[in-house]
Amino acid sequence: MIDDLKMAKANLALAMKLDQKITEQARKIERLDNENGDLRTNIDQQEAVNELQKGINMALRKEIGGLQATDAVQLKEIHNLGKGNEGLQYEVMDLHNVVDELIIRNRCARAVALRGTLKQYRNLRRTVF
Repeated sequence: MIDDLKMAKANLALAMKLDQKITEQARKIERLDNENGDLRTNIDQQEAVNELQKGINMALRKEIGGLQATDAVQLKEIHNLGKGNEGLQYEVMDLHNVVDELIIRNRCARAVALRGTLKQYRNLRRTVF
C-alpha cells in the first residue's frame, strides 16, 4: 500500500509538471501574439489555437481526469488502511491536500488557456472581418 502511495504521489507530481507546461505554453502563445502579431498569418494563429486546445484537452483527460477517478479510489483505500497508523494518516492528508491543490491549479490553467484562446479568436476575427 505504501508503494501505491508513492505511485500516487509520482502521478500527482507528473500531472503538476504537465499542468505547469500547459500554462507556460499558453503564456508563450499569448506573448508571441503580442510581440509578433503582424508576422503571423491567420492560418498560423488558428493552428496555434487548435494545438493548444488539443493539448489541454488531451492532458486533462489523460492525467488530471485519471488522477481524479483512479487515485480517489486509491486514496480512500489508503485512508481506510491508515486509520490505525498515525504516520500514514499524515501522508494521506498531505496527498489529499496535493490533489485539492492540483484540481485548483488545473482550473487556473484552464482559465489562463481559455483567456489566451479567446484573445486569439478575437484577434483572428479582427483580421478576417
